[in-house]
Amino acid sequence: MSYGNLKRFEPPKVLNSLKILNLKECYELVSIHNLSRLPNLESLILWNCSSLTHVCESIGGLKSLALLDFTGCKYLMKTLKRLREFVYRGCNKVSEIQGLFKLVPIAKHDEADLGHMKWIKAYQDYRVYLVGDEITKERDLRIQVLYEYGIMSTYLPGIRDESMPMPDYMSLIPFLSFRVPSTEKHRIRGLNVTCLYRLSGEDEDMWVLFIKISNITNGLNWMYNPMVYCQPRFYEDAVWLSYWPIGNILDTGDEINVSIVGNGLMVSECSASFVYIDDGELELENCKSYTKEEEVIGGDLSGFELTIGAYYLCRRDYFKITTPDWLKVLLGDTIHYKKYTLYRRHYYRRQGALATTLYIVAAKALCRQ
Repeated sequence: MSYGNLKRFEPPKVLNSLKILNLKECYELVSIHNLSRLPNLESLILWNCSSLTHVCESIGGLKSLALLDFTGCKYLMKTLKRLREFVYRGCNKVSEIQGLFKLVPIAKHDEADLGHMKWIKAYQDYRVYLVGDEITKERDLRIQVLYEYGIMSTYLPGIRDESMPMPDYMSLIPFLSFRVPSTEKHRIRGLNVTCLYRLSGEDEDMWVLFIKISNITNGLNWMYNPMVYCQPRFYEDAVWLSYWPIGNILDTGDEINVSIVGNGLMVSECSASFVYIDDGELELENCKSYTKEEEVIGGDLSGFELTIGAYYLCRRDYFKITTPDWLKVLLGDTIHYKKYTLYRRHYYRRQGALATTLYIVAAKALCRQ
Protein backbone atom coordinates (compact mmCIF):
# COMPACT_ATOMS: atom_id res chain seq x y z
CA MET A 1 0.00 0.00 0.00
CA SER A 2 3.03 2.27 0.00
CA TYR A 3 3.22 5.12 -2.53
CA GLY A 4 -0.59 5.11 -2.80
CA ASN A 5 -3.13 7.91 -3.19
CA LEU A 6 -5.10 7.18 -0.01
CA LYS A 7 -6.45 10.17 1.90
CA ARG A 8 -8.02 8.14 4.72
CA PHE A 9 -7.03 4.69 5.95
CA GLU A 10 -9.47 2.47 7.83
CA PRO A 11 -9.41 -1.34 7.90
CA PRO A 12 -12.76 -2.61 6.53
CA LYS A 13 -12.91 -5.39 9.15
CA VAL A 14 -10.83 -7.14 11.80
CA LEU A 15 -7.64 -8.53 10.21
CA ASN A 16 -6.02 -10.79 12.77
CA SER A 17 -3.28 -12.01 10.44
CA LEU A 18 -1.98 -8.58 9.36
CA LYS A 19 1.37 -7.86 11.02
CA ILE A 20 2.94 -5.21 8.78
CA LEU A 21 1.20 -2.08 7.51
CA ASN A 22 3.42 -0.10 5.15
CA LEU A 23 1.97 3.25 4.10
CA LYS A 24 5.33 4.72 3.16
CA GLU A 25 5.17 7.89 1.05
CA CYS A 26 1.39 8.02 0.80
CA TYR A 27 1.70 11.76 0.40
CA GLU A 28 -2.05 12.45 0.36
CA LEU A 29 -2.85 10.41 3.49
CA VAL A 30 -4.47 12.67 6.10
CA SER A 31 -5.93 10.33 8.75
CA ILE A 32 -5.79 6.78 10.09
CA HIS A 33 -8.78 5.22 11.88
CA ASN A 34 -9.79 2.05 13.76
CA LEU A 35 -6.36 0.49 14.19
CA SER A 36 -8.01 -1.71 16.82
CA ARG A 37 -9.12 -3.85 13.87
CA LEU A 38 -5.46 -4.84 13.42
CA PRO A 39 -4.87 -6.44 16.86
CA ASN A 40 -1.67 -8.28 15.90
CA LEU A 41 0.02 -5.46 14.02
CA GLU A 42 3.78 -5.47 14.64
CA SER A 43 5.05 -2.77 12.25
CA LEU A 44 3.41 0.49 11.22
CA ILE A 45 5.43 2.44 8.65
CA LEU A 46 4.26 5.96 7.90
CA TRP A 47 7.53 7.23 6.47
CA ASN A 48 7.10 10.53 4.60
CA CYS A 49 3.32 10.64 4.92
CA SER A 50 3.74 14.38 4.78
CA SER A 51 0.02 15.28 4.90
CA LEU A 52 -0.83 13.03 7.87
CA THR A 53 -2.41 14.94 10.77
CA HIS A 54 -4.47 12.33 12.66
CA VAL A 55 -3.79 8.85 14.04
CA CYS A 56 -6.58 7.31 16.12
CA GLU A 57 -6.11 6.71 19.84
CA SER A 58 -6.60 2.96 19.38
CA ILE A 59 -2.94 2.78 18.38
CA GLY A 60 -2.30 2.65 22.14
CA GLY A 61 -3.99 -0.75 22.35
CA LEU A 62 -1.75 -2.50 19.82
CA LYS A 63 0.11 -4.76 22.22
CA SER A 64 2.29 -6.37 19.53
CA LEU A 65 3.44 -3.14 17.91
CA ALA A 66 7.24 -3.12 17.88
CA LEU A 67 8.07 -0.69 15.06
CA LEU A 68 6.43 2.70 14.60
CA ASP A 69 8.02 4.95 11.96
CA PHE A 70 6.73 8.55 11.79
CA THR A 71 9.78 9.86 9.92
CA GLY A 72 8.88 12.85 7.76
CA CYS A 73 5.31 13.22 9.10
CA LYS A 74 5.86 16.94 9.51
CA TYR A 75 2.25 17.94 10.14
CA LEU A 76 1.68 15.09 12.57
CA MET A 77 4.73 16.22 14.51
CA LYS A 78 3.12 19.64 14.92
CA THR A 79 -0.03 17.99 16.24
CA LEU A 80 2.03 15.93 18.68
CA LYS A 81 3.24 19.07 20.42
CA ARG A 82 0.16 18.59 22.60
CA LEU A 83 1.37 15.16 23.66
CA ARG A 84 2.10 15.07 27.39
CA GLU A 85 3.13 11.53 28.20
CA PHE A 86 4.81 8.61 26.46
CA VAL A 87 4.88 5.39 28.49
CA TYR A 88 7.01 2.35 27.69
CA ARG A 89 6.91 0.52 31.04
CA GLY A 90 8.13 -3.06 31.00
CA CYS A 91 9.84 -2.82 27.61
CA ASN A 92 13.26 -3.90 28.84
CA LYS A 93 14.62 -4.53 25.35
CA VAL A 94 13.83 -1.06 24.03
CA SER A 95 17.14 0.65 23.25
CA GLU A 96 16.00 3.56 21.09
CA ILE A 97 13.06 5.88 20.64
CA GLN A 98 13.85 7.96 17.59
CA GLY A 99 14.05 11.64 18.40
CA LEU A 100 14.36 11.03 22.15
CA PHE A 101 17.24 8.75 23.07
CA LYS A 102 19.40 5.79 22.17
CA LEU A 103 21.05 3.50 24.76
CA VAL A 104 23.41 0.86 23.37
CA PRO A 105 26.13 -1.34 24.96
CA ILE A 106 29.68 -0.45 23.97
CA ALA A 107 30.06 -4.09 22.93
CA LYS A 108 27.69 -3.41 20.02
CA HIS A 109 29.81 -0.50 18.74
CA ASP A 110 32.73 -0.81 16.37
CA GLU A 111 35.75 1.37 17.10
CA ALA A 112 34.86 3.42 14.03
CA ASP A 113 31.43 4.13 15.55
CA LEU A 114 33.09 5.60 18.64
CA GLY A 115 35.43 7.92 16.71
CA HIS A 116 37.77 9.83 19.03
CA MET A 117 36.32 7.89 22.00
CA LYS A 118 37.29 4.50 20.61
CA TRP A 119 39.58 3.94 23.62
CA ILE A 120 36.49 3.16 25.76
CA LYS A 121 35.99 -0.01 23.69
CA ALA A 122 38.56 -1.68 25.97
CA TYR A 123 36.06 -1.40 28.84
CA GLN A 124 33.10 -2.96 27.06
CA ASP A 125 32.88 -5.87 29.52
CA TYR A 126 33.08 -3.73 32.65
CA ARG A 127 29.85 -3.45 34.58
CA VAL A 128 28.09 -0.43 36.05
CA TYR A 129 24.70 -0.01 37.71
CA LEU A 130 22.59 2.40 35.69
CA VAL A 131 19.60 4.11 37.31
CA GLY A 132 17.30 7.03 36.59
CA ASP A 133 14.77 5.49 34.22
CA GLU A 134 12.62 2.37 33.94
CA ILE A 135 14.55 1.36 30.84
CA THR A 136 17.51 0.38 33.04
CA LYS A 137 15.56 -2.36 34.84
CA GLU A 138 16.67 -5.91 34.01
CA ARG A 139 19.14 -4.44 31.54
CA ASP A 140 22.59 -5.73 30.68
CA LEU A 141 25.00 -4.24 33.25
CA ARG A 142 27.82 -3.92 30.73
CA ILE A 143 28.82 -0.36 29.96
CA GLN A 144 26.34 1.48 27.75
CA VAL A 145 26.50 4.57 25.54
CA LEU A 146 23.65 7.08 25.77
CA TYR A 147 22.72 9.49 22.98
CA GLU A 148 20.22 12.30 23.59
CA TYR A 149 19.95 15.95 22.53
CA GLY A 150 22.92 15.18 20.24
CA ILE A 151 25.11 14.54 23.31
CA MET A 152 26.98 11.25 23.74
CA SER A 153 27.53 9.96 27.29
CA THR A 154 28.93 6.88 28.96
CA TYR A 155 29.82 5.85 32.50
CA LEU A 156 32.81 3.92 33.73
CA PRO A 157 33.86 2.68 37.15
CA GLY A 158 36.49 4.96 38.71
CA ILE A 159 39.32 3.82 36.46
CA ARG A 160 42.63 5.62 36.22
CA ASP A 161 45.00 4.27 33.62
CA GLU A 162 47.19 5.45 30.77
CA SER A 163 44.59 4.74 28.10
CA MET A 164 42.50 7.71 29.22
CA PRO A 165 43.47 10.78 27.16
CA MET A 166 44.94 13.68 29.10
CA PRO A 167 42.47 16.57 29.28
CA ASP A 168 43.23 20.10 28.13
CA TYR A 169 41.80 21.55 31.34
CA MET A 170 41.26 19.95 34.75
CA SER A 171 39.97 21.05 38.14
CA LEU A 172 39.61 19.46 41.58
CA ILE A 173 36.40 21.40 42.09
CA PRO A 174 33.23 21.08 39.98
CA PHE A 175 34.01 24.17 37.89
CA LEU A 176 36.27 25.03 34.96
CA SER A 177 36.86 28.23 33.00
CA PHE A 178 38.93 28.59 29.84
CA ARG A 179 38.99 30.25 26.43
CA VAL A 180 38.68 28.66 23.01
CA PRO A 181 42.21 28.48 21.58
CA SER A 182 43.30 29.60 18.14
CA THR A 183 42.91 26.66 15.75
CA GLU A 184 44.41 27.71 12.43
CA LYS A 185 45.41 24.17 11.45
CA HIS A 186 42.51 22.19 12.92
CA ARG A 187 38.80 22.89 13.12
CA ILE A 188 37.05 22.23 16.44
CA ARG A 189 34.37 19.57 16.24
CA GLY A 190 33.16 19.58 19.85
CA LEU A 191 34.00 19.39 23.53
CA ASN A 192 34.61 16.42 25.82
CA VAL A 193 33.54 16.95 29.44
CA THR A 194 34.40 14.44 32.17
CA CYS A 195 33.58 14.33 35.85
CA LEU A 196 34.52 11.99 38.69
CA TYR A 197 31.88 11.60 41.38
CA ARG A 198 30.74 9.43 44.29
CA LEU A 199 27.82 9.18 46.69
CA SER A 200 27.82 11.87 49.36
CA GLY A 201 25.59 9.95 51.76
CA GLU A 202 22.90 12.64 51.62
CA ASP A 203 19.50 12.86 49.93
CA GLU A 204 19.51 9.30 48.62
CA ASP A 205 16.01 9.85 47.24
CA MET A 206 17.16 12.77 45.07
CA TRP A 207 20.43 12.00 43.29
CA VAL A 208 20.92 14.63 40.62
CA LEU A 209 23.79 15.43 38.26
CA PHE A 210 23.86 18.20 35.64
CA ILE A 211 26.58 19.49 33.35
CA LYS A 212 26.23 23.16 32.55
CA ILE A 213 28.27 24.59 29.69
CA SER A 214 28.22 28.36 29.26
CA ASN A 215 29.61 30.35 26.38
CA ILE A 216 29.97 33.59 28.31
CA THR A 217 31.03 35.54 25.23
CA ASN A 218 27.94 34.62 23.22
CA GLY A 219 25.47 34.43 26.12
CA LEU A 220 24.64 30.74 25.61
CA ASN A 221 23.98 28.18 28.36
CA TRP A 222 23.20 24.47 28.08
CA MET A 223 22.14 22.59 31.23
CA TYR A 224 22.03 18.83 30.68
CA ASN A 225 20.78 16.04 32.95
CA PRO A 226 21.06 12.57 31.35
CA MET A 227 18.05 10.26 31.45
CA VAL A 228 20.23 7.50 32.95
CA TYR A 229 23.34 7.69 35.06
CA CYS A 230 25.66 5.40 37.02
CA GLN A 231 25.02 4.85 40.71
CA PRO A 232 28.50 4.44 42.22
CA ARG A 233 29.23 1.78 44.78
CA PHE A 234 29.71 3.12 48.28
CA TYR A 235 33.16 4.64 48.76
CA GLU A 236 33.94 4.19 45.06
CA ASP A 237 34.02 6.67 42.21
CA ALA A 238 32.21 6.69 38.90
CA VAL A 239 33.28 8.53 35.76
CA TRP A 240 30.83 10.35 33.51
CA LEU A 241 32.23 10.97 30.03
CA SER A 242 30.27 13.20 27.67
CA TYR A 243 30.86 14.56 24.19
CA TRP A 244 29.13 17.76 23.06
CA PRO A 245 29.16 18.46 19.27
CA ILE A 246 29.24 22.26 19.64
CA GLY A 247 32.25 23.11 17.50
CA ASN A 248 30.17 25.13 15.06
CA ILE A 249 29.16 27.56 17.82
CA LEU A 250 32.62 28.07 19.30
CA ASP A 251 34.89 30.87 18.11
CA THR A 252 38.50 31.64 18.97
CA GLY A 253 38.69 33.59 22.21
CA ASP A 254 35.22 32.65 23.49
CA GLU A 255 35.13 32.32 27.28
CA ILE A 256 33.74 28.91 28.28
CA ASN A 257 32.60 27.89 31.77
CA VAL A 258 31.87 24.27 32.70
CA SER A 259 30.01 23.53 35.93
CA ILE A 260 28.94 20.22 37.46
CA VAL A 261 25.84 20.80 39.59
CA GLY A 262 24.03 18.13 41.55
CA ASN A 263 22.54 16.77 44.71
CA GLY A 264 23.46 13.71 46.78
CA LEU A 265 26.61 13.18 44.70
CA MET A 266 30.06 14.61 45.42
CA VAL A 267 32.17 15.68 42.45
CA SER A 268 35.90 15.38 43.12
CA GLU A 269 37.24 16.22 39.67
CA CYS A 270 36.11 17.63 36.34
CA SER A 271 37.94 18.13 33.07
CA ALA A 272 37.40 19.26 29.49
CA SER A 273 39.11 18.80 26.13
CA PHE A 274 38.46 20.11 22.67
CA VAL A 275 37.85 17.57 19.93
CA TYR A 276 39.24 18.41 16.51
CA ILE A 277 38.22 17.20 13.09
CA ASP A 278 41.27 14.95 12.83
CA ASP A 279 40.91 13.40 16.32
CA GLY A 280 38.82 10.49 15.00
CA GLU A 281 38.88 8.72 11.67
CA LEU A 282 35.15 9.34 11.24
CA GLU A 283 32.67 11.75 12.72
CA LEU A 284 30.55 10.05 15.37
CA GLU A 285 27.48 8.89 13.45
CA ASN A 286 25.15 9.58 16.36
CA CYS A 287 26.62 13.04 17.07
CA LYS A 288 26.93 14.36 13.53
CA SER A 289 25.41 17.57 12.20
CA TYR A 290 21.66 17.71 12.66
CA THR A 291 18.84 19.34 10.80
CA LYS A 292 17.43 22.53 12.25
CA GLU A 293 14.16 20.76 13.08
CA GLU A 294 15.70 18.20 15.45
CA GLU A 295 15.68 18.76 19.21
CA VAL A 296 19.46 18.55 19.58
CA ILE A 297 22.35 20.91 20.13
CA GLY A 298 22.80 22.54 16.75
CA GLY A 299 19.12 21.96 15.94
CA ASP A 300 15.86 23.32 17.31
CA LEU A 301 15.97 23.55 21.12
CA SER A 302 13.33 26.26 21.36
CA GLY A 303 11.08 23.97 23.38
CA PHE A 304 13.73 23.78 26.09
CA GLU A 305 14.64 27.46 26.24
CA LEU A 306 14.22 29.01 29.70
CA THR A 307 15.11 32.47 28.51
CA ILE A 308 17.09 33.77 25.56
CA GLY A 309 20.14 31.55 25.09
CA ALA A 310 19.56 29.32 28.17
CA TYR A 311 18.50 25.71 27.46
CA TYR A 312 17.33 23.21 30.09
CA LEU A 313 17.94 19.74 28.63
CA CYS A 314 16.25 17.46 31.12
CA ARG A 315 13.54 14.78 31.08
CA ARG A 316 12.62 15.03 34.77
CA ASP A 317 10.45 17.36 36.81
CA TYR A 318 12.72 18.94 39.42
CA PHE A 319 10.52 22.03 39.72
CA LYS A 320 8.38 21.41 42.80
CA ILE A 321 6.41 23.74 45.04
CA THR A 322 9.73 25.12 46.23
CA THR A 323 12.85 25.43 44.12
CA PRO A 324 15.74 23.30 45.50
CA ASP A 325 18.93 25.19 46.35
CA TRP A 326 20.98 23.11 43.90
CA LEU A 327 18.56 24.06 41.11
CA LYS A 328 19.00 27.74 41.93
CA VAL A 329 22.76 27.22 41.61
CA LEU A 330 22.25 25.55 38.24
CA LEU A 331 19.97 28.22 36.83
CA GLY A 332 21.76 31.20 38.35
CA ASP A 333 20.11 34.46 37.37
CA THR A 334 18.34 33.08 34.31
CA ILE A 335 14.90 33.01 35.96
CA HIS A 336 12.85 34.72 38.61
CA TYR A 337 12.16 31.83 40.99
CA LYS A 338 8.76 33.09 42.08
CA LYS A 339 7.56 33.62 38.52
CA TYR A 340 7.91 30.66 36.24
CA THR A 341 5.61 28.37 34.31
CA LEU A 342 6.26 24.72 33.79
CA TYR A 343 4.95 22.37 31.21
CA ARG A 344 5.67 18.68 30.98
CA ARG A 345 5.72 16.78 27.78
CA HIS A 346 5.32 13.18 28.92
CA TYR A 347 5.62 11.00 25.88
CA TYR A 348 3.58 7.89 26.27
CA ARG A 349 1.99 4.84 24.81
CA ARG A 350 -0.44 2.83 26.88
CA GLN A 351 0.55 -0.73 27.81
CA GLY A 352 1.90 -2.44 24.68
CA ALA A 353 5.32 -2.63 23.12
CA LEU A 354 6.44 0.84 24.08
CA ALA A 355 5.58 1.59 27.54
CA THR A 356 7.92 4.03 31.64
CA THR A 357 7.28 7.59 31.82
CA LEU A 358 9.82 9.74 30.05
CA TYR A 359 9.76 13.24 31.36
CA ILE A 360 10.72 15.85 28.83
CA VAL A 361 10.69 18.87 31.01
CA ALA A 362 10.99 22.32 29.61
CA ALA A 363 10.81 24.99 32.29
CA LYS A 364 9.41 28.09 30.63
CA ALA A 365 10.47 30.94 32.84
CA LEU A 366 10.17 34.69 33.09
CA CYS A 367 13.32 36.76 33.31
CA ARG A 368 13.80 39.23 36.09
CA GLN A 369 12.08 42.46 35.21
